[in-house]
Amino acid sequence: MKHQWATITEDQEERFHAFRDFKSLIEKDVSRTDRTLDFFKGDNSKGTDTLRNILMTYMMYHFNLGYVQGMSDILAPILMEIQDEIMTFWLFAKFMDRIHPNFELSQESMQKQLKDSYMLLQIVDPRLGAYLDACDASNMYFGFRWLLIWFKREFTYSDVLILWESLWTGLPGVNYPLFVGLSILIQNRSTVMENKFGLSEILRHVNDLSMRIDLEKTLALAEALYRQVMAVEAKLPNAIRTIIGLPEIEEPALDNLEVVQGPSASPRQRKSTSPSPCPEPGGSNLSVPNENSNLSTSPDVEALENQYELGVTQFM
Repeated sequence: MKHQWATITEDQEERFHAFRDFKSLIEKDVSRTDRTLDFFKGDNSKGTDTLRNILMTYMMYHFNLGYVQGMSDILAPILMEIQDEIMTFWLFAKFMDRIHPNFELSQESMQKQLKDSYMLLQIVDPRLGAYLDACDASNMYFGFRWLLIWFKREFTYSDVLILWESLWTGLPGVNYPLFVGLSILIQNRSTVMENKFGLSEILRHVNDLSMRIDLEKTLALAEALYRQVMAVEAKLPNAIRTIIGLPEIEEPALDNLEVVQGPSASPRQRKSTSPSPCPEPGGSNLSVPNENSNLSTSPDVEALENQYELGVTQFM
């Protein structure tokens, strides 16, 4: 496969528009991927050349997908750890088999993950969910980068590899990256709500968290949130059961309820309350079941389960 792209002449490339465009994107991204690290310093360093080679080869290997910005972020930690071009390529290819829908042009997978994240948030922290909805931030766009490249820019290389190994296991359940994202968000709950952040401020804040997030605490809270949801498995509506990989149940009454106001909801489907600026935390225009929850401290599984029992009543 490497031979395929390496032997394309300039004349052929001139008539191969898709190839030329992918190659140009790869060159741009390689030139700015983790250049502060010694392994990728210099335009012609071994790390940079190998990064380029693997991305070009993968582009030919999966030409329908080609190359999309962000793939270099996924590849870089694997390459730096393995430092063997062939082995790294196949590890990267297998990783992409799992997450390639993130990079599809339609962005359907990313939109669904953001919507599903908000649905889960309404369960695990209904007050924060109501706050985001009131601030027109229920689309969860501030979490786009988290899910697109599996939090690669949020943690150090060593922490990223630990996180990825955890997520690669598929345990404790499907769509677990969503719980990791919610864990980061909930850890910053007080900052967001007390400062009345809207979507743009939340986006700025979460970007500023890069390399300053405690992985151990994040994973502990993500697991606590997952256990919180699973503790009331029998009460979960099918919309939530589908997200976490549980079989659907017969729920004629629940199917008629408006379970979520996700990012793809139309204006008619969304709640009419959309105050601007964002409301005071605990303000009367936030109709939520739990007024005293605060999950910005270390995770407490019992407290989380108690909070869920309050939140789940919205669906019953």
